[in-house]
Amino acid sequence: MHPGLHDAGRQAMQSLDTWLSQHNQDMQDALQHWPSVFTNISIISNWATPFHQDPHSQSNWYDMLVTVGNYEDCVLDIPTLGLQFLYNPGTVVAFSGQLLQHGVSAVGGN
Repeated sequence: MHPGLHDAGRQAMQSLDTWLSQHNQDMQDALQHWPSVFTNISIISNWATPFHQDPHSQSNWYDMLVTVGNYEDCVLDIPTLGLQFLYNPGTVVAFSGQLLQHGVSAVGGN
């Protein structure tokens, strides 16, 4: 979403790895299992989400929502902007979850 932010995250992970190699081998080993420069991943499975804002995000960050599974006719609603999006598997949406209230409809499927 933001190449400079991604590069800064990658550089931070490399610096942390170097520091941990000298100070905390167990944590360095654990770091090898985190495959992302991003600090947070949330998974919501088979669940409608009522309208909300994300208080732990930052107003100038993009929160990326990615859908996977086997279902149809799901809707992502952003009432702050008066927008509704078809939110079927394979959809990727990025916006500030702290600034924009949003919710997702219930669906059947996996």
